[in-house]
Amino acid sequence: MRGIVDGVGRSGARLVMGDNLYMYGPTGGQPLREDMPYTATGRKGKTRAEIARMVLDAHKTGQIRATIGRASDFYGPRVRGSAVGETFFEPAIEGGVVNVMGNPDLPHTYTYIRDFARGLVNLSEQEIAFGRAWHVASDETITTRQFADLVAEEVDRPVRLRPAGKMMLAVVGLFVKDVRELRE
Repeated sequence: MRGIVDGVGRSGARLVMGDNLYMYGPTGGQPLREDMPYTATGRKGKTRAEIARMVLDAHKTGQIRATIGRASDFYGPRVRGSAVGETFFEPAIEGGVVNVMGNPDLPHTYTYIRDFARGLVNLSEQEIAFGRAWHVASDETITTRQFADLVAEEVDRPVRLRPAGKMMLAVVGLFVKDVRELRE
């Protein structure tokens, strides 16, 4: 990110950074807001917080013009590595069982990737957007089970969910690095 900030600064371009929500850390179930402090305790969240601070500090000092757009788990065309990416849609379409993390009956926000892209473009066109981070509009917050029901309507078959709780993720994470990363 330092290289990107330096390059943007030298070129005079503006930086519109797409980001996630990891930097907020645990919120005790409170809805996320842009003005929340960065309280992440894990490596990924701390790294995201550091990157966001670096970008916004570079903006404050006049090194670059920057804004940040944030959103939750992405879904949509060519989305990979998301909770509702290929590991969700491929088994759902094929009639298999979809592995999901945590309780599928808790509220969660999912973001359609093309809406996120439009949101970033919108931020790039608004002078007021620069110098801070924004939550890009996402779909209505629903449960993962409700999300699966929406997918089931589209594929015209039930989508069966297999939730993996903390214990299962811990055990699988001992052997699978990607799952170990997901626990955070």
